[in-house]
Amino acid sequence: MNLNPKTVLLVISLWLPLVCQAQITSGLWTTNCKDGLKKEQIYENNNRIVSTENFHSDQTCQNRSFSFQTIGQVSYYEESDQFIDFLYYEIFLTLFKQELILDFNQRKVCGISDWKLSQPQNITGLKCAIFNIGKETKIPSAGEIKYGIFQMNQNKLYYGQLSKEFNSTTPERRPMQINFLTEYIFQNSF
Repeated sequence: MNLNPKTVLLVISLWLPLVCQAQITSGLWTTNCKDGLKKEQIYENNNRIVSTENFHSDQTCQNRSFSFQTIGQVSYYEESDQFIDFLYYEIFLTLFKQELILDFNQRKVCGISDWKLSQPQNITGLKCAIFNIGKETKIPSAGEIKYGIFQMNQNKLYYGQLSKEFNSTTPERRPMQINFLTEYIFQNSF
């Protein structure tokens, strides 16, 4: 078979960006318990991601208090094997302690007065005083994008180091350095 060199180059140039584009392996990624916080992320083959942050009342992550579940989608860049963007779909907050239910209902956290035990509330785009009782924080809205970086090293996944200047809110404020202190360890795959 006699192939035209220009045709071969064209085929290789069309195929090469797909090969070089780094992507996070599908499956479950988790952190170890750190100061009562344990995180997990499930990357699906269609670039959908479900991220859960579990906050515990103990340092060993045995007694869960509440959790955030964030659902969205990631995009990768052919130009950079480190760039990743996260598009928010929905964010849910679930309470697991009766005293939190009473407090959240009394204060109408996120404007919601019917919090129930172990029942997720959609808080996407709302203003909520969760961590600072006297100050509301805006929860990301559906369609908002965070601009980040990532690096995989064998079975470990690292994200960019956030700062005031590089807070991931715009492409220009994308983090510039990898945060090697927060580690996600690959557990299993689909």
